[in-house]
Amino acid sequence: MKVAPSREPLSHFQDNALFILIASKTLKGRLLAKLMRKMPSRCLWFGPDIPEKEAQIFKSSLGYFALKDNFNISKADVLHAGLGFLFINALKGKALAKAEVVEKHFRRAADIIQLILDNVSLKKTILQVTAENSTYKTTFFIGTYIGTGIGCVDRFDQAGHFAMEWHTFGESVHGPLVTVDPKVENKFVKLNTRNQMVSLYGEEQVLKWEYLYLGGKSTDIFLNQPPRDLSFRAETPFFAEGSWYFPELRNDYDTAQDNLIILDATRCHYFSQGLDKLGNYGYRVRAMEHPRALLH
Repeated sequence: MKVAPSREPLSHFQDNALFILIASKTLKGRLLAKLMRKMPSRCLWFGPDIPEKEAQIFKSSLGYFALKDNFNISKADVLHAGLGFLFINALKGKALAKAEVVEKHFRRAADIIQLILDNVSLKKTILQVTAENSTYKTTFFIGTYIGTGIGCVDRFDQAGHFAMEWHTFGESVHGPLVTVDPKVENKFVKLNTRNQMVSLYGEEQVLKWEYLYLGGKSTDIFLNQPPRDLSFRAETPFFAEGSWYFPELRNDYDTAQDNLIILDATRCHYFSQGLDKLGNYGYRVRAMEHPRALLH
């Protein structure tokens, strides 16, 4: 099997090859016409509706499978699911028992997705993270080259709040890295004496931070006896440029000077790369500064 982009010439493929044309959105007329001029006899279409003249070529060959209009928002996901069932049915002709096992696991995906959607704790966390980063207007989605980067960019474009770009793990340290603001003192809440903290942020807010980041200890106790090693919890202060900071944006910080980084860590195979890139963004300056990076 070979996966080829839409503009790759078909001349170097063997005459007896089976061609499956896949599209998640309607092809432009010129591109479709160019593809159809050299279309092999063994071909199958999987994507949105195309003009009847071109569709008839596939109907008279191996098949014409068109996506329904009611999946406009998630065409790429529907395409992936449809291809899965197509390959499962093809496998049934060769190895029925194996195909039934694959189909059983494939159909369980709907139940698993529903469990995720019904997870109240996860939804609460997502809403909290969204609220904490709502002032950002730009973001980079960093992930694998086979991930859902393009799909995420499309979703955020539809929402209209963020201007998002997609970058892969390998290239993210060459361009996206410099979009993270290294001015840590202007960006995050600096730990001072408790009286100073209360005068700046109020008793209630300081208590919340002490509970979340210091395990209930006061900032005075923490500053007088700072830990040699921080715990592996995400909710900890961090040390940068001679001072301790809470990983909280200052109220007066202008997020237009910064860029939100979303790291895709949804694939266990690439999780180490996600952690590596988190370290890259953490060391934006010589000292650890705790960037606004989210493990998605």
